Amino acid sequence: MKIILSEAAKATRHKSPKSSNIAEVIYDAESSTLYVKFHGSGWYSYANVPAEEHGKLITAESIGKQFHAAIRSKYQGVKVDLQEITEIEYLGEHTTP
Repeated sequence: MKIILSEAAKATRHKSPKSSNIAEVIYDAESSTLYVKFHGSGWYSYANVPAEEHGKLITAESIGKQFHAAIRSKYQGVKVDLQEITEIEYLGEHTTP
């Protein structure tokens, strides 16, 4: 399986945000999809998340608290099986997760 993200998503990839629970956040503005990688449990995708919510998440004093209050409580997460992801593509650029 390949995850294909827009160029905007590449610009909004945040590795190791200041969180003990969240390892990485990617936001694809073109599809309004938020991808969150949790320490120990892998990737989840959240559809129809407004860009404003992503902005609030990555600038929050506590990313975990903001995630639980604004994302987890309002948007259904879908587990993305890391073993099924073979690469992440940004407009022709390939990355192995």
